[in-house]
Amino acid sequence: MKEKFKQRLDENKFVDLANCRNTSQQEKYLEIYKKNYDPFGERSKIEDLGNEIISDTDYWIVIRNQHYKDPKRKHHFVVILKRFIKTTEELRSEEILDAFKTLSEINLRFQICGGALLMRYGDTRLSGASVKHLHFHIVEPSSNEAIPLYVGCKID
Repeated sequence: MKEKFKQRLDENKFVDLANCRNTSQQEKYLEIYKKNYDPFGERSKIEDLGNEIISDTDYWIVIRNQHYKDPKRKHHFVVILKRFIKTTEELRSEEILDAFKTLSEINLRFQICGGALLMRYGDTRLSGASVKHLHFHIVEPSSNEAIPLYVGCKID
């Protein structure tokens, strides 16, 4: 079994190294993996990764995604639930309501006219998430050109 796949199956960890998007993210997340902590677990840990916090509600923290430096993306935000869960079934109704309120506020604040909303949850082999903490992405392209949003993973 490949080492990346072994790491992926370790349910005691908070990150999936096989789904890191670039070398910089891999290096940061390897340290997190070794220390076994949730990088989305506290505001300070989110900031320690170099993330700019855009919004902070009762249930969600919104950051500008630092791992995608793509000129085809006008905006790319990650919306992180403040408590650790992995599945949508664990979401409370007030968290769901606040998530969509937060989405609307981000759309208005950054004048986002259209884009994609992608939630990462559950089995990271299927979701493609590098962090196992439920979160979602708000992505607005910078033009009419298609941009990739990865779901699932590739085992090298």
